[in-house]
Amino acid sequence: MRQIFFLLLLITSACYGQEQNKEGGNMNELFEFKGEWQTRIILKEFARLNNPSLNRYDTDLEKGDFGLYIHDVEDMNPDLLPEQINAIHFLQQNQKEVLENVYQYIIAEAIPWYETFMSKEDYPEAFPEMNSVNDLSSFIGVNEIVVQHSVRDGYAYIVLGFTSMADNEHGLYIVMHKLRAIEHGTMSGLDMEKTAADMRKGQSNINVNRLEVVEINSIIKPHPKYGKLKPWQESTNRYFPNRFVRNDDFEQLKEFLETHPKEDSIYHYTSNLLAIVVRMKKQQFIDYLIERKPPRVMQAFEVALRQLDFRLMHRLLDIAPDIKERRGYDSFLYKVLMAYYKHHDDTTLRNDFEAIVNSIFDKGCDPFLEAKYSRNALFGYKYFENKIVKNEIHALVKMNCKKHGIEIPKKYDW
Repeated sequence: MRQIFFLLLLITSACYGQEQNKEGGNMNELFEFKGEWQTRIILKEFARLNNPSLNRYDTDLEKGDFGLYIHDVEDMNPDLLPEQINAIHFLQQNQKEVLENVYQYIIAEAIPWYETFMSKEDYPEAFPEMNSVNDLSSFIGVNEIVVQHSVRDGYAYIVLGFTSMADNEHGLYIVMHKLRAIEHGTMSGLDMEKTAADMRKGQSNINVNRLEVVEINSIIKPHPKYGKLKPWQESTNRYFPNRFVRNDDFEQLKEFLETHPKEDSIYHYTSNLLAIVVRMKKQQFIDYLIERKPPRVMQAFEVALRQLDFRLMHRLLDIAPDIKERRGYDSFLYKVLMAYYKHHDDTTLRNDFEAIVNSIFDKGCDPFLEAKYSRNALFGYKYFENKIVKNEIHALVKMNCKKHGIEIPKKYDW
């Protein structure tokens, strides 16, 4: 009888434990790699970082669903490193402990770092009071999770990307190894020096980028396991035909583009190649690639703008499919107005610049469409110190708005 009692107790405990794992998402929702290097991860504890004042990208707080970016190794193995999957699972299974250590690190290292170039008196909103990990959401929100291919003692380093009250635009990025916070920086200002030093202290470590020498003489095909390319392979394929331009082999390039699937050759190759041949001023290549109507011409347009090649700029605008959609400092108008101001002393260029601006408006540009941080195509005005030139640009933009029936917002005092 006693044996039956203990048997029932064990079964009940096991079922209860399985139910707890199901609710907590620890066991049943562990990440499984399926060939996607830019994918999703479930971190339900991280969903508590739900400050509405912070700008989070690609997140679903209700589900604790965040963007996961995995650095790939330049080899033909379609899988991620074992150390990378170990690190991802460790993060999922130790979320509370990781957040506690992130909190302690922010208090000890990140806040003093911010105070070296901004004061609490001048920016009180950037330094909310925090007394425990429960207050962490008043300071940071989740942006992205990045898994490095640098590893130590069986686990890869992971970068936790946060948006921050102290720097919502550039964020706060913290490098973790299991539970240890190693260093921090901004989205584009993380030098990884402390991480490299930490890695060298391990019993087993490697900064993996390329595990084997891979000689590429043709377009790489997806591995059959997942039917997908790794990021480095996509990049290699995208830039593969550049060799024909470098060797000035026009016929080889033409044959390459015309023997590959149309959607691949147009999207992956022609846009990048066009910018290169414009920079190198290879006219035969330029004419051919424009004829193929690549889906993106902004890179080539920017090169032509720096070269002040107005004829080519007009040709590129004639085939640009996305003039209406581009916003802020990613718009054609923003680029041209900034260049117009830069060259305002050269009066011989004035008519050419005005013609380009008119053409951009004629093709459907709305200068007041806003991108991130409420920036539109006139964002560059804040940098225009010469009032005479600024007023000339004002008049040109105002004239085109009136011509095309574009309503000018009241905040612009025209």
